[in-house]
Amino acid sequence: MDNDHETGNKVEVMKRLKEKILHRVHLWKYKPIRVFVFHAVSDEFNPMYGWKGDWTQLDTFKRKILGYKREYTFISLSEALTHLKTDTFRLHKYAVLTSDDGLKSLENVLPWLKEERIPITLFLSAKYFDGESYYKGYDPYWEKQGKPIPAVRANELYLSKKQVWDLKNPFVEIAIHGWEHATIQDMPLEEFEQQTKKAEEVLSNHPRYVPFYAYTYGKYTKSSVEYLKNKQLVPVLCDGQINVKFDGFIHRECIDGE
Repeated sequence: MDNDHETGNKVEVMKRLKEKILHRVHLWKYKPIRVFVFHAVSDEFNPMYGWKGDWTQLDTFKRKILGYKREYTFISLSEALTHLKTDTFRLHKYAVLTSDDGLKSLENVLPWLKEERIPITLFLSAKYFDGESYYKGYDPYWEKQGKPIPAVRANELYLSKKQVWDLKNPFVEIAIHGWEHATIQDMPLEEFEQQTKKAEEVLSNHPRYVPFYAYTYGKYTKSSVEYLKNKQLVPVLCDGQINVKFDGFIHRECIDGE
């Protein structure tokens, strides 16, 4: 019995060692592609428009991006997907920049990113193009104040449809961030399908549209992933992981804050 136990332990140790070796060989053969995501960027934080954890001071943002630029070659999300699917060998260090929500504060960084020739993919919720009132979700700032979270009109918070459609430069891609900024974790699949279809109908008309879908709040379901894949939409997460080979998802790291 003891011999069987010892043999089993040796097999398990050898299995783990093999996995470690294969993982290191894999990383040596394929330099990972890092995909970054940010939200609000401005000189000063405005609690009317979001949670401070999703905000970066403007000079801090620029310093951070320039630091990444010295270490990586920035490419578009579409280019990154091609590399992840087709590379047989990758020693070059690539990075991708994305932004969620389409907040008006993007006006502070988009011209600068164009000057720096840094591609960016904007994930947008198409519902807010019409300027409807938007009731802000959970925000610790207002909770601590003991005050109700203020309702903010969409045209105060988000880029307008005209502003988005004027973004035709080759450094910008447009993709889906749901129809509205709502978690889908408890959303019936039929409703998710309807909302995704509405968002796609609007955004796919943009000349810089690309078929990616970033989940709001990082929440997703297996059934929604299957639906996106059947629609030829690539699911995008914010889970802190890097990308080595395409595993069905694009993984992102949040770079908001200091």
